[in-house]
Amino acid sequence: MQIGERMKLLRLSKNMTIKKLAAKTGLSVGFISNVERDVNSPTISSLQKICRALDTDIGDFFTNINNSGIVLRRQHRQLLQTDTQGKFKVEIFSLPHKKLQPSCIDILPGGQYGDPTMCHEDEEICLILEGKVRFMAGDKEYVLEEGDCIYIEPLAPHWLRNEGQTMVRTFWVTLNSGV
Repeated sequence: MQIGERMKLLRLSKNMTIKKLAAKTGLSVGFISNVERDVNSPTISSLQKICRALDTDIGDFFTNINNSGIVLRRQHRQLLQTDTQGKFKVEIFSLPHKKLQPSCIDILPGGQYGDPTMCHEDEEICLILEGKVRFMAGDKEYVLEEGDCIYIEPLAPHWLRNEGQTMVRTFWVTLNSGV
């Protein structure tokens, strides 16, 4: 993907017109249009102005330009949270500037993640990779097993407990509303 195409996609994702981007950067509408069509190449100075206006950085225009996907390796997970007894751990995959954020939560037998008051503004999907878990979402209780998936509405309180004898492994995808 060329710089112009990336710039256009980013501008459109922010619901910004070429005219508004031009006004925020001090660059002409014609220049912005030509860059998006890869007719002109921006200078570093122009690209910095564009990045500030689009709330991104220059590196985003050059990372994986020829790739349509991003590989997230197991060894690059980052430990986000554990409980004091070590009954659960939350690991995230870093995807800066992306709306979808994947994570893995492992729960030992007798462990629980979350509580009846845990809620947030983001939508989530949880897939049970291994084990069996009691899952509370809103005022409903579910028993989920390997291969089951649950969608959680924004602001719905939710928590899960491993009442079995084996480790529970889950994979989550969160749609960040703030990105």
